[in-house]
Amino acid sequence: MWRSFDWRDHWLAVQAGSLASLLELLLRCTSLQYCQRLLKALRPAPEAADSAFQPALVHHLADVIGFGARRYTPFPTACLARSLLLQHFLARRGIGASLCLGTRIDKGEFSAHAWVEYLGMPLGEGQAPRELYAPFEQ
Repeated sequence: MWRSFDWRDHWLAVQAGSLASLLELLLRCTSLQYCQRLLKALRPAPEAADSAFQPALVHHLADVIGFGARRYTPFPTACLARSLLLQHFLARRGIGASLCLGTRIDKGEFSAHAWVEYLGMPLGEGQAPRELYAPFEQ
């Protein structure tokens, strides 16, 4: 996949990886709400948004940002940091995407997951998270 990225994609991936490391640390020391406020403050005014982004472009951006969060970080990032990161970079382009949080109990084990949806479709997910996790209502 990464071989199909051009230099702009790789530059975006490096930026995503740098911010992913910071977000991971901040989420361990502060709250989700604090991180969301910080990202909003760091966000420049969105570029002129097309009213209907092509889903293929949005999925490509999700792939690039996910690649950066995995490849260009010194340590693994959790799903919440990756999801906040993806939502942030999409919002910078004027693309409205939703942060989703869900939970499940599997074989007596509690787990939670965060993901981003655009037009009701999960971005950067192998399996549909709504089939595996019960999402919180927003």
